[in-house]
Amino acid sequence: MKKIVLLSLFIIILLFLPLNLNGSVKANNQPNIFLPIVNREIVVTTGNIWIITIRVIGSNVNESDEYVEIRNEDTVNIQLLNWTLTDYDYSWSFRENKFTFPSYVIKPGEICRVYTNENHPEWCGFNWKKTKEIWPNSAGHAFLWDSERTLIFDKRYIFGK
Repeated sequence: MKKIVLLSLFIIILLFLPLNLNGSVKANNQPNIFLPIVNREIVVTTGNIWIITIRVIGSNVNESDEYVEIRNEDTVNIQLLNWTLTDYDYSWSFRENKFTFPSYVIKPGEICRVYTNENHPEWCGFNWKKTKEIWPNSAGHAFLWDSERTLIFDKRYIFGK
C-alpha cells in the first residue's frame, strides 16, 4: 500500500512539473526562464567589465608598455569576441584608436591588459600593435564597448591629478 501511494505521488508530481526537452525545469511556469538541473558553465556576450587602470607613461620612447587594465566584475564568464576599446584624447583633436578583442572568455574577477605594443600572455595576451603611444601623457578617455556597440564602461584620466 505504501509503495502505491508513493508511486501515485511521484506520477502526480511528474504530471504537474513543467519539464523541458533539455532536462531543465521551467521557473515559475515562465516560458523562457529555466532552472538548470545540472551545473553548466555559463558564458554570456555582455556584462559588467570595468576599466580599472590606464597606464599612460611607458618606459621607452615608443611607450609600447602602456596598457589599459580591465576586470570582469560580473558573476559569469564573458566572451569578449568583437568587443572594442577606444580612446578619446582631450589634449589633441579627437582621434579614435580602436582595439577589437579576439575570441577570449574572461572569467569573474579576472584582470586582463591591452598593451600598446607588447605581448604579455600572463595578462591575456592582448596587444594593440601600435608603434607610437595611444594614451597621451596629459589627459584622455577610454571607452569599452561590447560586441553590440553598447557602452559598458568609460574612464577619464588627467595625468598627475
